[in-house]
Amino acid sequence: MERFLSQSRFLVMITVAICMVAAVLLYASGLLIVGSLVIDFVRDVPATTERAKSIAVVLLKTLDLLLIAVTFQTIGLGLYRLFVAPTKAPDRASPGGFHQLKASVLWLSVVVLVVLFVEQAVAVGPTIEILYLGGAIAMVVGATVWAAERMGSHEDG
Repeated sequence: MERFLSQSRFLVMITVAICMVAAVLLYASGLLIVGSLVIDFVRDVPATTERAKSIAVVLLKTLDLLLIAVTFQTIGLGLYRLFVAPTKAPDRASPGGFHQLKASVLWLSVVVLVVLFVEQAVAVGPTIEILYLGGAIAMVVGATVWAAERMGSHEDG
């Protein structure tokens, strides 16, 4: 039974592979979007602030996409290191590794939310909806920071 359980860790490779494929696809999409934007920019240099603002929104959306790709990559690498890679150090098997992975994903999610807010603020401008969105994102970020702090305090004590 122990042998089966030790070999079952390779089932995690399915999740790792999916995360890495997702990251590569998102990186490729971001590269294609920026390449297309550069070509469009060279063909038709923006002469108005509205056109320049639309370019900024596309770049912010691309940044958001790339940050999501980084999140998938972080999850994939973290799961691989935790469950598949041969353990070389005794601290690798500690639960702190999984908590560190969760914390990394939480912080990347916060960055994605902040970029999303900036993207919407640039696209829409100063409206009441942006205020509501900002408040909602602030609550989510606050809850995330609170959860991360509690998670850190449980690791310490």
